[in-house]
Amino acid sequence: MRTVRLVLAGTAAAVAGTMGSYSARAQPIPEPMIFFIAEGEPNACGPGCSEWIAAEGKFDGPQVERRFRDLLATLKGRNLPIVFNSLGGVIGEALVLGRILREHRMTASVGESYPEGCKAPIAADESCRQIMQSNRELKARLAPRAPSAPPRACMRCSERPSVIAGGCACRNSRLSPDR
Repeated sequence: MRTVRLVLAGTAAAVAGTMGSYSARAQPIPEPMIFFIAEGEPNACGPGCSEWIAAEGKFDGPQVERRFRDLLATLKGRNLPIVFNSLGGVIGEALVLGRILREHRMTASVGESYPEGCKAPIAADESCRQIMQSNRELKARLAPRAPSAPPRACMRCSERPSVIAGGCACRNSRLSPDR
């Protein structure tokens, strides 16, 4: 058990420094994390996947767990992957979300979720965040955080840059809710 805690703590330490290194476009995201269900084109988040949970912003304390659990309660049995766009925040809360992901056997990835109507060059723009906060489910498009990464890439267990993805159950190297 102690080894598991040490591994999780080490992974948590990596989240603060590595999440932002995945994009030349990314800028600091000072705002609390917003969760919404993104509805994209067919195969937007992997083979057979057109919906995902978008997580945009920083891990801002116990409120992030409450907001995430509230969103999960609305899924009605849907097993959606989650796509994070975060530059860090409270590491303890990132660990909590990582445990929730493992409990729910979720697949995680890193990318930017742009809701329909968002015209800004980065999803963290205030105008885009206002759209994200307007509804639980939004039409959206998914963009990779790394310029060279394919849009639907999911991190393998050994390549995860964050404690959040570290908590997810690796079932497939592609985002897909049915695998």
